[in-house]
Amino acid sequence: MDTPRFTDEQALAFIGPRGDYYLPRWRRIEAEGNLAVGFNWAAFFGGLAWLAYRRMFRAFWIAAGLCFAFGLVEQQVIDMAGLHPPPEFDSAVFLAINVTFGIFGTSWYYRYAHRIAAPLLADESTPLDKFRAAGGARQLNLWLCIAIAFALLVFLAWLDTLPPPQSSPEGGEPTAASF
Repeated sequence: MDTPRFTDEQALAFIGPRGDYYLPRWRRIEAEGNLAVGFNWAAFFGGLAWLAYRRMFRAFWIAAGLCFAFGLVEQQVIDMAGLHPPPEFDSAVFLAINVTFGIFGTSWYYRYAHRIAAPLLADESTPLDKFRAAGGARQLNLWLCIAIAFALLVFLAWLDTLPPPQSSPEGGEPTAASF
C-alpha cells in the first residue's frame, strides 16, 4: 500500500518557513527515490540545532547521543593506545558529520514529515491548520540550542582553567584534598 502524499498546500503548511526550498526536493524524493536531492546548507551549518529547529527531536537525541558516544570512544581509544592524533583529525570528523547532515538532511526531514503527518494525510478533509500545527519550525528551539551550546562551551572553558589533580606524596592516587 502506498503511503499518502502531501498535496502542495499541505506540504507548504507543514514545512512552514522555507517551504519553497523543501517542496521541490520532496517531489524529487518521491519521483526518483533518491535520498540525496541536493545539499541542505541549513542542515550542514546547523546540525543538531537544525534538527531541533525543524522539530525532529528523536533524530536530535539520536544524533547527539551518537556524537557523545563517538567522542567517548575516541577518547578511550586515544588514551589506551597512547595516541596523539593531530588537531586536524577532530576537524575532519566534524566536517564529515556536517557533510552527512547536508547531504541527507532533506530526506530525513521528508521522512519525519510523513511519519508525523500520516494520520492527517489519511483524512483528505484535514484542514491546513492541523498541518501547520503538526509541522513547521520553531525559533524558540533554535535559540534554546544556541543557548545550551554556549553554556556548554562556557562550562568546558571553565573546566579547562581548573588545575590538574595533584598526586599524594607517596606517588599514589590523588587525595581528596588535592581536588
